[in-house]
Order: sequence, then C-alpha cells, then structure tokens
Amino acid sequence: MRKIFVGLLFLTMMLVPIASGYSMDRTRTESSQFALIADGKPAVTFVPLGAAAECELVTNAFDWINRYLENSHVPTIATGTAASSETAPVFAAYGKQGRDLLGNKLNTTELPSQGFIIQRLPDAGGLVVWSPSELGLRYGLIELLRSLQTTNNTSGTAIEKVIDWPEFDKRIYYVNFASHLQNAYNVNAVFNTDLYKWSEEQWFALVDNISSLRYNYFEFWLVPALMSPEVFNGGKLQTEFAATMNKVIRYAKSRGVTVHPVVAINTVGIDWHYHCPNVPAEKAELLAIWEYWIKTLHELESWQIGTGDPGGCTKNGCTKKTYVDLALEVAQLIKKLNPKATIEVATWGEPMAGWGIPLWSTNEAVAKEAMDYFISKIPEFPKGTFVNINRGFSPDCIPNILGREQANCDGRVWAKQAAELCPVLTWDYSVTEGEETVYPHCRLRRQLAARHSELEAGCYSGGIAYTMAPQLQLCSQFCAAESFWNPHRTPEEILALFGRLAFGPAGEKAGLLLEEFECLPGWGYEPAPFPFTPERLFDAMTKLLAVLQQDDLDSDTQIPFAVSGQQYKETLIFFTTLFRDLADLSISLNKLTALAKEAGGVFADVTDQTPFATLEKKMSEAGEFPQREQMIALIEHIKALDAPGMKDKYWKNVYGIYDVVDAPIDPRSWAATNTLMNRFKANRIVNPADSPRSRLQ
Repeated sequence: MRKIFVGLLFLTMMLVPIASGYSMDRTRTESSQFALIADGKPAVTFVPLGAAAECELVTNAFDWINRYLENSHVPTIATGTAASSETAPVFAAYGKQGRDLLGNKLNTTELPSQGFIIQRLPDAGGLVVWSPSELGLRYGLIELLRSLQTTNNTSGTAIEKVIDWPEFDKRIYYVNFASHLQNAYNVNAVFNTDLYKWSEEQWFALVDNISSLRYNYFEFWLVPALMSPEVFNGGKLQTEFAATMNKVIRYAKSRGVTVHPVVAINTVGIDWHYHCPNVPAEKAELLAIWEYWIKTLHELESWQIGTGDPGGCTKNGCTKKTYVDLALEVAQLIKKLNPKATIEVATWGEPMAGWGIPLWSTNEAVAKEAMDYFISKIPEFPKGTFVNINRGFSPDCIPNILGREQANCDGRVWAKQAAELCPVLTWDYSVTEGEETVYPHCRLRRQLAARHSELEAGCYSGGIAYTMAPQLQLCSQFCAAESFWNPHRTPEEILALFGRLAFGPAGEKAGLLLEEFECLPGWGYEPAPFPFTPERLFDAMTKLLAVLQQDDLDSDTQIPFAVSGQQYKETLIFFTTLFRDLADLSISLNKLTALAKEAGGVFADVTDQTPFATLEKKMSEAGEFPQREQMIALIEHIKALDAPGMKDKYWKNVYGIYDVVDAPIDPRSWAATNTLMNRFKANRIVNPADSPRSRLQ
C-alpha cells in the first residue's frame, strides 16, 4: 500500500502547474524513512559547505531541527566538515560555489532564487539540501524540519526528493496594533499600561514564527500615535518603540525577514489628524515627522507608503493625484536618507482611499483618472520600487465591486499595466480576518481562491496576510503562508499539516476542525463550504475539545510559533469551550422557543426574538400544559450556561486592556463582543447595549 501511495503522491505532485518562467515541475517523492536519529543515536552529521558554514540563516535553521529533536527527547545532530564512519552526511549548500562543492551529488535544473532541492544520495549515503540562495537553503532546511517524525527513539524523514519554491516572491506578514485593535493576543504599543506589553523575547518569537512560515516580510503599521509631533520632544512612547523596533529589525535580518512598516502617508498624532499637503505648515511638519522616523529606523531596508483609511484629504484642492505626488516626494526623501531602502507604494481603497472624495464614494471615471496618473508616474519613483494594486477597488478587494455599489472597477486592468514597470502585490486586508471579533480565524478556502485569481491575472508577485491577534491566529497565518507558497494543494492537506506541526501526529484531527470556527459574519467573511448550524458547531467543538485534551499531544511545536504549544493549546481550549457553550445556548433557545409556540395559550405571541426573561415570566403565568416539564428543564439548562458570564469572561479575557486604559476607546471592541454573542442569540438574554465602559466613544 505504501508503494502505491507514494506513486500516486509522486504523480499528483508532478501534475502541479508550472510556475511562470521556470521549466521544471514541483516534485515530491517519498519512500521509507531516512533516519537522522536511529535507535537513540545520531545517524547523520550536518555538513554545511562553503559559505553555508558561516551563514546564520543556515545555521539557525539547523538549530531549529536540533530544537525539535531535543523536544522529542532524542539526541541532537552534530555539525562537521564531513560525516563520521558511523553517520551519513546531510550536506547543505547554496549558490554556484555550493553546487560546485557538491559535484555530481546534485541532480537538478534551474531553480528560482528562493527555491530548493532536497534529495537522498544513493545507497543511504546521505542527504543533500541545495538552493541558489542562502534564503532558499533556509527554506529547504525548514521543509526538512517540517517533514520529520519521531517514534521509538528514531527520528527521520520520508522525503526521497523535493523540488519546491514559493509561487509568490513577496510574502508579507502584517500586524496591525492600532489603538482600536488591542486585545490579549496583540502587542500593546500605544497605551500607557504594562498590560500586553511585549518583551524583546516575545517580539523575537513572533519574528521566528514569521520566518518559520516562510514569509519574507514583516509589516506593521507605524500608527499615527507614533507618527506624532511628540517625536520632536523626546516622546516616551515613540522613543521606546524605536529602540525596540531597531532590535527587531536586526533580529529579523538574521532570520531572513525584512521589516517593512506601512505609514498612512498624512495621518498624524493620537487624534489621527489628516495633514493637508496644500497647507505649507502642515506639509512641513508631516515631512519632518517622516524624516525623523526614516533616520531613527535607519537599519530598515523597506517602507510602504500608505494611502488613506485613515488618512487622505478632501480639502484645499486635494485629489487622488495629490496623493501620488506626495508619495513620490516621500519616496525620494526615504531614498535620500536611506539609499539602501526599497519602497512600496499603495493604492488601497477605491482607489487611494480618502483622497479628493470621501472614502468608498468614487466612480469609474475617478478611478480611471487616478490609476492612469499613478501608472504614468511609476517610472519616476526610485529604482526597486514596487506597488500594491488590488484585484478590485472594494473593501474586500473583489473585482467588479466598488464599495457597496456594483461597478466595473477592476483593479487588475491597472495591475497588469504596472507589472510591465515593477513588481505588483495585492493588499487584501480582509482575506484573513478583517477588524472585527477576535476568535481563531480560518479563511483558508477564500485565501486559496484569491491566490488562484491572482495567478490567473498573471501579474502579481505577492501580498499580505493581516492579523490583529498574532499570538492567536497561528492557524490563519500558517494557512495564508501556505497559500502564497503553493496554492495548488487542498485545504485538508494544509489543515492536517498545521495540526501536526502544532500538536504532533495526534493533532492532525485538530487542524482539520479549526475551519469550523469561521462562522461569524463580518468583514471578509464568506460562508464556509458547509452550512452553519449551531448543531454542527456544537458537534465540531465537542470533537475538537476532545482532541485538545488528549494526553498524546506534543507540548512543543515542531516549528517555532509566536507562543508555546502549551499556551496555544490552552487558548484554543478557551475558545473551543466558549463556542461549544454558545452553540449549546443557541440550540437550547431554539428548542425552548419551538416548545413555547407549540404550547400556545400564554405563549401565543412568542417569536424567535422574544426575550428569555419574557418566556420565564410567561411560564409562571401558565398553568399545566404538555410541554411544561421540557421547558422547565431547558430554562434551567440555559441559566446554567450563564450567557452573561460567558460574555463577561470573553470581554475580560480578550479585551481586558480597555478596562485599564485611561483614554476613551473606540466602540468596536464592544460591538465585536456583541457580534459574537448575537450570532448565538444571547441578545435574548443579555442586552447588547449594556456596555462595560461608559467611556466607549
């Protein structure tokens, strides 16, 4: 059976579509296990050749392999210049020099820069990992790490040969930690409280996670509270953030990740003031703030110039052309102060959100004029500039939809034109999670569909995977990374792989169930391929909870994640229990309502929206009737589920920072809490207007 499976797997992988510009197919063949550790003893020696021996991108990836082995309670692998008489070599090399040093050990053709080959040598003579680049070699070693399995003091890989590369060159992991998106799983970089502040180790853990998922950019919003005139007075918030971020930038370089802040080009200060480029004093202050950050984050190698939302200007004759001209001026300033930096220029919105006309109120003529002008100006931007142009000018970046109106404003028309001049990315913000209720997202099917649409367009080089909860959305960001790397696999393959990497072989079942969380309508939500019912969700969450509580789950993740495996498991148990109980609540309320309607009499006016308290009151007024005992039992069960307690626990566990900050806060966190509760009809028990904070603004 195994030989048949391997043969089918080989054929399947050979049928994967060929990447544009390359003549080979992705290949993956497997056979019996090649042991790195056999019967509790090292069976290989790691042999980096040439420049690979001194390359931190390579040696760190090998350290991750040893970390996995150590966590699996087997010996680690030594590094040497050659294998011993008792071990086989695992050669690691990159570039022409590395290829020459491997000699006839390597059998491959042209590879993309970030691609790699892993192949066994004949007669169990060892393993070779090679790439044209040091980053590609790192990715090859990460692939080897992902393939390892350990049982009975033996750890090894089934890989016979792999040829692989990322379908999209620029893969961006984006974290938005703005004041309105604070939660327990995001970093607090804006509020004057120690709650949810991150240590350097937590920042570095996030970078390791980004790298292990094979993203090559880390984007964060340099929020308006940081883009503030307070920088000229030594503002504490700005100074501390700059010091931390410079350390993160250096650390990220050692992990093959380019830090890439996005700045809403003219949005300034904690009050998000939109500075007008046509007001000389405001423009001068704006450019001075830009200059401060360009100089302060002097080790940055990449910047994104963002549009509006927030930002933009509709005053003093400003138009979308004004944004393009200002972006060109800022780009030239960046290049002057930091010649090594590359620049991304955004067109997010309808397009160029907030410039000239109110957000999402444009039309085809305005969009065409703006984009034609933008395309004409691209050659004037510094060499190496790349741009983002979404498939469609809409909040969900969907072609042929403009804001809330139907319109033929297809961004791909201009993306194809721009691709003749520079690399073009998407900036599809909601394909991962949007800005609403915090829970474990899994929009993998939508992500794969987006990637296929981008490939069909033939002009895109990458895009973003956004999150506002990086310590929670481990599955979501993994799925997005896999969609950028190879979108030709099934959702089931990707989810099972995540479960194994997060929890070990027994965790594959957990991975396959995580998609069931995606049941709350909101920004970017698309119904799952199965219909939502509280009964289905209750069943799925019950199964998931049973898996998460198994004793045979690994306590350490196979690849680095932003939090430990144990912490992630505990977080998932919290959400799984919550969603199970909310589904139970919805089921019970539905049953109670159905029985009341069936009973008639005092319940004759009951609807699906009748408050729970009203049903209780009617029960006290009703005499004997056939449904009475069932309804009493349901009422007691609903009370025991404690909807007010669930809501309070969710708020405190997720949005607790808003109970301790001094400033008035955005109401979206409370609205997000109500969205969760109302999906399961808890609004029939708990009044959505009962806010925990009178300071919600």
